[in-house]
Amino acid sequence: MTGIESARIERLVEAYPHLEEKAIVDFINGFSVMSDHLNEKRKVLKKGRSARILDGLTGQSALRQELIDTSMEASLGFIKDYVVANEKRLAKNEHFLHQVMSGVSQLSVKLQEVAGDTIDLRQDLTELADKVDHMEQSLNQRMDYYELQNRAMVEKQLALSIFAIKESLFSPEQGLWMLLTRLKYGEFGCWIEAGEGNPQHEKDVQATMQTLKNDCLRILCELTGRSMHQLVDRKTLFAQLSAEDELLQDALCLVSEHGSSVLEPVLLAINSGEEPATDGELPYVFSNASIYDEMSQLLKPGERHAAIH
Repeated sequence: MTGIESARIERLVEAYPHLEEKAIVDFINGFSVMSDHLNEKRKVLKKGRSARILDGLTGQSALRQELIDTSMEASLGFIKDYVVANEKRLAKNEHFLHQVMSGVSQLSVKLQEVAGDTIDLRQDLTELADKVDHMEQSLNQRMDYYELQNRAMVEKQLALSIFAIKESLFSPEQGLWMLLTRLKYGEFGCWIEAGEGNPQHEKDVQATMQTLKNDCLRILCELTGRSMHQLVDRKTLFAQLSAEDELLQDALCLVSEHGSSVLEPVLLAINSGEEPATDGELPYVFSNASIYDEMSQLLKPGERHAAIH
C-alpha cells in the first residue's frame, strides 16, 4: 500500500472513526463465524474489507500479509497490539467495547473446537479481553448521562460540519449515510438509548432528531442542488449511492449490513458489485426528504446496529 493510499484511509477514518471500530469488530468476529479450517479462514480474510481497512491504518502491507497468511495467532496478536496502542481513541465508544468483548468470547468458545490451539494464542486472547474489559470499566466510571448528552451534541455538530464539506470523499447521498452511521455508532447513539423510558429524555430525543433532520435536509439540498421534494428516479439515486473507488466501496459496505431501511440493502449491493433487489417495497422515485426519512430509520431507538450489538 502506497503512502498516498494510507493517507486517504487516515483521512477517511478521521472523518468517520466508526470505520476503524467496525473493521476491528468484523475482523474479530470473522474468526468465529467462518469455517473451522484455518486455511479457509485465511482465504476469506484475505478478501475481507476489514483486513484492507486495517492494512491501511497500519500502513504496512507486509504486516497485513503476516496478519492473514501466517496464522490465527499472528492475527490475534496484531489486534491485541493495535487495541493497546490506540486505547485512548478506541475507549470512547462503549458499544464498540461491548461488541469486541462479545467477539472475543465467541472466539474463545470456537478455539475449543480448533485443532492446533497454542498457549501463546490463548495468552493473546486473554490479554485482549483483559485490556478491553479495563477500557470498558474506565469508560463506565466517567460517563454519566449529562456528560454523555454533551458529548453526543458535540459529535452531532462535528458530523454535520463534515457532511457539509463540498469537497467530501463521498457523494451527498453517500455522505448522508456516513453521517448517520457515525452518529449511530458513536456517543450520539449511546445517548439516544441511555434514557429510554424517561419521558423527558424522549422529548429531548424527539427535539434533537427534528433539528438533525432540518440540518441534514438543508445541507443535502445545498449539495445536490435539488429542492427538498424534487423527485429523483431509482437509476439516478443508485448511481449516487455507488462509489467508484474501492476504498470508499469498502467503507460503505462495512456500515451497511443490517437492513434498517429499504435503501441500506441497495447501498450494500451496489457497492459489492451486485444488482440491488428492486421488490415492491422499494419506491420508484425518491426525494431528498424521503432519502433522509429512509436512512434515518437507523437512528430509531431499539434499532441497534448489527456491528455493535
